[in-house]
Amino acid sequence: MAVEMGAPDVSHDDVETLTIDLRLLRERGLTAVRDLSLPALGTAVRKVHGVTDDLPVSSGMIQRLLSVAVDRLGGDRAGEAAQYCFGLVQGTKFWPAAQRRRAAAQAQGVSVERFRKGYEPLIIRQVAEEISALVAEALETAGAQATAPPSGRTDGWTVAEELSQDTDGIRAASAVLVGRLGRRRTAYPLDMSLGELVRSGLAVDTRIEHYSPRGQSPGPATVQLPGVLGSGRSCLVLGEPGAGKTLVLYRVALACAEAGLVPVVLRAGDVEQLGTDPTWLSVSQAAPGAVVVLLDGLDEALTAWTHVDTLPSLLTDTLSRFPCMVTSRTRDFESSALLHQADVVFDEIYRIEPWRVTEEFREYVERLRGAGKLPNPDLYEVVRQSPGLARVASRPLHARMLTFVSEGDVLDGFSDSITLYGEYVAKLARIADGDMRRRSYTMSESVFRLWQRFAWEVHRHGSHAEVAVDLKPIEGALQEFGPTGCVRSALDYILDRRETAGREVGEFIHYSFYEYLLAGHVAEVLTAHATPESIVEACRLDLSREMRHYLIGQLRSAPSNEVSRNLANAYGLARVCRGLSPEETLIACNLISYLISRTATEPVAKLRTVLADEEHPFLRVSLWWGLCHLGDSYGLTEFWHALEQNTDIREITPGYVLYYYGDLPRTADPPYRDSAPYRPLVLTPGRVLRMLRDPQYAATIPPTRQFVDMYSFADVMKVRDAGVAERDRVQLLALVRGLADAGIDGVLVRGLAAVIGELRLLEETE
Repeated sequence: MAVEMGAPDVSHDDVETLTIDLRLLRERGLTAVRDLSLPALGTAVRKVHGVTDDLPVSSGMIQRLLSVAVDRLGGDRAGEAAQYCFGLVQGTKFWPAAQRRRAAAQAQGVSVERFRKGYEPLIIRQVAEEISALVAEALETAGAQATAPPSGRTDGWTVAEELSQDTDGIRAASAVLVGRLGRRRTAYPLDMSLGELVRSGLAVDTRIEHYSPRGQSPGPATVQLPGVLGSGRSCLVLGEPGAGKTLVLYRVALACAEAGLVPVVLRAGDVEQLGTDPTWLSVSQAAPGAVVVLLDGLDEALTAWTHVDTLPSLLTDTLSRFPCMVTSRTRDFESSALLHQADVVFDEIYRIEPWRVTEEFREYVERLRGAGKLPNPDLYEVVRQSPGLARVASRPLHARMLTFVSEGDVLDGFSDSITLYGEYVAKLARIADGDMRRRSYTMSESVFRLWQRFAWEVHRHGSHAEVAVDLKPIEGALQEFGPTGCVRSALDYILDRRETAGREVGEFIHYSFYEYLLAGHVAEVLTAHATPESIVEACRLDLSREMRHYLIGQLRSAPSNEVSRNLANAYGLARVCRGLSPEETLIACNLISYLISRTATEPVAKLRTVLADEEHPFLRVSLWWGLCHLGDSYGLTEFWHALEQNTDIREITPGYVLYYYGDLPRTADPPYRDSAPYRPLVLTPGRVLRMLRDPQYAATIPPTRQFVDMYSFADVMKVRDAGVAERDRVQLLALVRGLADAGIDGVLVRGLAAVIGELRLLEETE
């Protein structure tokens, strides 16, 4: 039964202590390294890679040592089984221990029980022997390494020789990069950049806490994060849109520079263009020990990377070789199957805490008052006494926008971000219109309409507005608004311009401005002299969840009957429009049916009318989802029978679930299918179960929609023989009983209960 492989001549005591650490690591997984005590592995890392005692051993260092050791086992069954045991196969790092064990047993060609009792202990010991051999080899060659000239590459760890290198050139480049970030503008005061905000004493420190709370109180970001980077560890900082991620990163860069570190500040969207950049080459080749990399806006670049192979090697190399701080929107990171499959891991993960009205917001107002920049002296008291305004002011971006619109205005009605964005953008556009008139610029339409159209052109050209947009073709499509200089001046109110690779590119002052303005353009199309043709054109490209949120909010004030009629007519046109590709037809009709379900008068009747003439299985599924969202029992019954009897419907429904929750890429074209061979689940189970565990779920979601949510989820899990924990199955069955109490057809309820009852239960260790 033994795996045939000669063991190196190594110390028995070293192997035994390494085996103890490796057993714990196999059980808990690589993602738990920072919470584990692994003294033998830590010592091995220091000896193999020359990590000095004053630097910490990170999870990335342990993973790389483990990878080298496992690779030495060879490419046979034992080597593959070892890869699965420790989660080294791409996409398996986040798997629970029992799932990794099953995959390892399958690779070895034996049962799970036989593998657990016989093969697994032997493989773990062989990996320990390989690590011990690596330590012995490193000690033997230590003298030669000490006298060798610096190679410029130290596999991610600094050696003493590099610390003495001349870093003046890199420090100068660092100052340029930090200064460039500091020139980005703020939402208020309008005439200030991030750098000016900090230098004027108007920046309020933001609190952060660990993503998985450890009983520690949140602390100031500019105190904690420089310490993390200075100790050689990497961290991910998550925050909601407008939470102040970029300002936090800028202030951390300044703090690092003051502490003697060399902060290299990059935009995630620019990483792919760094391969030939002289500044970056000097950093990557010299790699002085004081360099820390700060990468802003990981979420903004994710849409440009459609699968693991397109992740820029510079990104993954940077994360493995330097202490890094990376920022991202929380949901984008959580929902990125790409990052999970790429096994991108950080030593620490933090999230930015919301502002508290009586703490951070009050300090912000007092700082403005002290600088003579507070437009409304009653701002703090008005916000403190209004739960709606307090909720809005919990995000720094929204607090600054609220300050801007408070000048001379009564702060009524700003209980959500949509109304705030509407007033902010409208007021900023009025200021821009006045400035344009004073400069004798003449435009065919308002600045506000120009901004909406610009957002649409970015969307229509297929540009990734999350990153820098090539401005030349976009501005060229706006000539009807006025002379080039006039258009550029008007756009400068919402854009930051710069040059990269010989092209002028622009970034929205905040990405959410783009989302709001694009949604506004589509809303304008749907309501202002809309024709079926113009609606189809506006809906031929899909909108993100945030854009749909802004769009629905702006449509609430439109005449419902007119919008309903226009949408129904547009759906019919899209089905026969020769100007659309088959994929564009499905995207347009799917988006239109969504809009009908959220904005139309008598939406159930309209969706049923459309459904009666619809034959395409993907669109029938879309319409049934809409009906179930609206609580239509007849639609649910029809949907259920189709799921039971129609193979296409049975594959498309879970396919739509995988697309929605991120296990199918956002660039995938409809119809989305879930068919054999089934793709691995990375994000869907966790996100669906979190939704179902929410106490508000049963109280706020119609029973018909609950049924479809649970049935489609159970089906996705069942065909893969993927298990659920006992507590989750209990929760699912409790929700099913609630459906019976709510009057859902007994046949459907029993069928759903049967499907859930057949789900495999996870082992306790899973």
